[in-house]
Amino acid sequence: MPGAPAPEAPAPCIPPPGARPGTRHGIKPARATDIEVLVAEFQTPLLRYAERLVRNADSAQDVVQEAFARFLNQDLCDRTPAQRKAWLFRVVHNLAVDLIRKERRMQQQCEQMPPPPDAPSADAELAAAQTRQTLAGLLATLTENQRAVLTLKFEQGKSYREIAEITGLTIGNVGFLIHRGIKKLGAIARREELI
Repeated sequence: MPGAPAPEAPAPCIPPPGARPGTRHGIKPARATDIEVLVAEFQTPLLRYAERLVRNADSAQDVVQEAFARFLNQDLCDRTPAQRKAWLFRVVHNLAVDLIRKERRMQQQCEQMPPPPDAPSADAELAAAQTRQTLAGLLATLTENQRAVLTLKFEQGKSYREIAEITGLTIGNVGFLIHRGIKKLGAIARREELI
């Protein structure tokens, strides 16, 4: 009709990577409609079946989507509707069973793992911080040599001989400083009613 606008040309289809030339997203042009009809016809019953098997809607959708993708890769469009239906249900069944087995294996592996260590509670962390602060305050009352030998002995686990080598003191002097330091800490702790 003169003066009527010309119909717009369809937008060119840009195939995804790996699609075969002359196809619509890897699907033969004559069969693209068949696939849409197939999805419309079987998607809901396949989803219900998959959900009953895997007991999770998201996993069921993944299983059905994978079944349709495999259907496209198999190029089974020329089969009868009954054969297509049977094939899709068989693939959904197999994928669901594989998923269930995988989840069961993962659950068994998780059960075999040792439990994580209990995280300290906020109260326990606060108490530990207060204890460290109190000890730091008590250690501050000692002489430098007493602090050094007590730290090496009780924090680092060093022997008297190792402490003597590190500090340059004699082993007897190390023992004397440790004894006097512990005695002084005990007296202060009793006076402050810490013990």
